[in-house]
Amino acid sequence: MNKKVLIISSSPRKGGNSETLAAAFAKGAREAGNQVETVSLREKQVGFCKGCLACLKLGHCVIQDDAVEIAAKMHDADVLVFATPVYYYSVSGQLKTMLDRANPLYDTDYAFTQAYLLATAAENAPETFEGTEKAVQGWVDCFPRCTLAGTVFAGGVNDVGEIAGHPALEQAYRMGKEVWAEDDDADAKTKHANEMVFPIGAPNDAFAKYFVGQSYLAPLSTAQVGIYNVTFEPGCRNNWHIHHAKSGGGQILVCVAGCGYYQEWGKPAQELHPGDVVNIPVGVRHWHGAAPDSWFSHLAVEVPGDETSNEWLEAVDNTTYFEAVNKKA
Repeated sequence: MNKKVLIISSSPRKGGNSETLAAAFAKGAREAGNQVETVSLREKQVGFCKGCLACLKLGHCVIQDDAVEIAAKMHDADVLVFATPVYYYSVSGQLKTMLDRANPLYDTDYAFTQAYLLATAAENAPETFEGTEKAVQGWVDCFPRCTLAGTVFAGGVNDVGEIAGHPALEQAYRMGKEVWAEDDDADAKTKHANEMVFPIGAPNDAFAKYFVGQSYLAPLSTAQVGIYNVTFEPGCRNNWHIHHAKSGGGQILVCVAGCGYYQEWGKPAQELHPGDVVNIPVGVRHWHGAAPDSWFSHLAVEVPGDETSNEWLEAVDNTTYFEAVNKKA
């Protein structure tokens, strides 16, 4: 299905590196048959948010400048793409201001379900991009029907034109070509997201090696007690693992959407539905994940304890998984 793609470019320089990265994404998205519009913030008048919150009552900002029209375009777009240079390890001031001015979109029937982030920087260290991604992820998390679907970072480019030949251009182009694919899987993901009050979050890349299939992670609380919303695509599951602690510890699963399974070593799998709660003690070898034909989300609550740790073991192979879900308790 063709998409309305809105690219917001925040490069203050004409032909800047992030703008060139955005052009590569736009080229791919157009070739895939999407409707693509690029808005360059350097050509617009966008004032600072006043924090009056009148927009939540009126449905639009009281400041009459270009941000009003841009926010309206954001509301109607299926896909949002943010392109920015990395300034002080975050987004540019121009983009941050526009994101603040998009506050009228909060709690509306906005159309966008996917967002992408394209960024460039003079520095090339992996941590250079972390603050920028965190800033955009924080904005996306305020819109539960939307996910940060992909990022591209081009490091080591400073002067205008230095990005020429950078592999990130090809990456952005290919990412743009894939935008058209809000296929049945993506529709199912959106439907799943609408069934729960918690965000799906970002791809769980940090723990990807401990999962079969794609999972997503949304931290809900990292103070006092750690609480995370973990989402599994159909068929996705984590490896066998064991929670350890000198005292206390363990984990609690609170199922919030979809259908999944929990299995302890040597026992039948337990089918899980919204409202089900699983108490996992320390020392128990187990796995959990989605049913083969359903998305699944649960809150993972870390039980406080002394000297807590997780021991990750082998993957749950297809034979073990399908035997488990077909012979559930």
